[in-house]
Amino acid sequence: MTIIVHDLIDRVIERTKQEIISHEQHEKAQKQEKITEPELEQAEESKQPEMVVEIEEQEEQEKHEAKEEQEKIETIDQDYEMQGIEEGMLVSGVVVKIDKEEVLVSIPGCKSEGVIPLNELSNKAFSLPEEVVSIGQTVKVYILAVEGSEGNPILSKRQADMEDDWARIIKSYETGEILSGRVINKTRGGLIVDIGMAGFVPFSQIDINRPVDLNSYLGKTLRVRIIELNREENTIVLSQRQVLEEEYNQKKKTFFDSFVEGMVCDGVVSKIAGFGAFIDLGGIDGLVHLSEISWTRIKHPKDVLKQGDRVKVVILKIDKDNRKLSLSMKQAIPDPWQAAAEKYNIGDVVSGDVVNFLKNIAFVRLEDGIEGILPISEISIKRIASPSEALSDGQRITAKVIDINFAQRKIVLSIKQIMYAAEENTVSDFLKNQKNSCGMTLGDMFKDKFEGLMAK
Repeated sequence: MTIIVHDLIDRVIERTKQEIISHEQHEKAQKQEKITEPELEQAEESKQPEMVVEIEEQEEQEKHEAKEEQEKIETIDQDYEMQGIEEGMLVSGVVVKIDKEEVLVSIPGCKSEGVIPLNELSNKAFSLPEEVVSIGQTVKVYILAVEGSEGNPILSKRQADMEDDWARIIKSYETGEILSGRVINKTRGGLIVDIGMAGFVPFSQIDINRPVDLNSYLGKTLRVRIIELNREENTIVLSQRQVLEEEYNQKKKTFFDSFVEGMVCDGVVSKIAGFGAFIDLGGIDGLVHLSEISWTRIKHPKDVLKQGDRVKVVILKIDKDNRKLSLSMKQAIPDPWQAAAEKYNIGDVVSGDVVNFLKNIAFVRLEDGIEGILPISEISIKRIASPSEALSDGQRITAKVIDINFAQRKIVLSIKQIMYAAEENTVSDFLKNQKNSCGMTLGDMFKDKFEGLMAK
């Protein structure tokens, strides 16, 4: 600005000189028309000292006026240079006045207060300016204009807040900082979260599992990380899923480092599938295969479990490389086969329910966790093509234990031998009472016993 003032002074002086010279030439021409050459020379000689003095006095006056103007401009310039104020700068000031149309801010080094129009006060909605600032409060402002129409700097707190927010957002993005923000709205594609500025969480980045209802997130606080940033387009893309996955993986690492195979843990059924059930062990899920749910044969986990059930499990295997756990529920309770040796012997007659069929075998549940095998050859005294031809699922039967192998968890049963025993006893009774019989046949005598053995 000082350079401009000097240039202005030089141009004023030069123009003044030209005007004086032009004026002199004009007067000289007029006088030449009225007086003779000697008289002109005599007049010029007599006037010359006076004109020189007059010109010098005029030049001196103009220089003095230009100097005063320069000092005035430099004084104004210094007011702003003391603070280093330029358009686009951020400076601090103190609120000195609040009215309905503007807020006045005193900036150190400036003679006049800066003006914040109300539309430049805040990014957020407000009813009264007192909701945003108070008298005596120190605020950071953005210089929109060094001098407004009335000579005051024009300021913006809204823009200063935005600059601060962007600086903070960029730093958080560069450092990978985890931020907390409240869900303020939803769209078809995700959630809008307030982290000081509005950020967008895409549907795929909301949670590890697919969200069911976006409305359930409204008003909740999410912990997010900035994954994409574009200041020119004013877009901030956030992810809660990334944060949750990192925490989950850290939990997994801690778990796998501190637990060992064979440990008994408490858990909650988190998910049920046809092949087994997933058990939550405190943020880490493990799988209980269908065969490890119960000592008793079951067809589907839902037969004995439901989501939310609290269960006790044993860790069968820890796969640290793939971060997987194999669990067992049945091994967390006593094995019924351990007591089977004291309860079952060859020759015992037992009762049970038919629970399953294979091509040549029927399985009979004798008690929870104990099943007997009934070969097709031991089902009937008649020849049958399959076990289901003579038996039905759930049928209660009586059979004889004909073989045991506790090491292999195997008890072999026979219905046929029960029939043979019944036949022998019936024949013996028939012979003993033959004399007292009244025309009864062996078929009549066997009928009730056979039907009792095969009752459905």
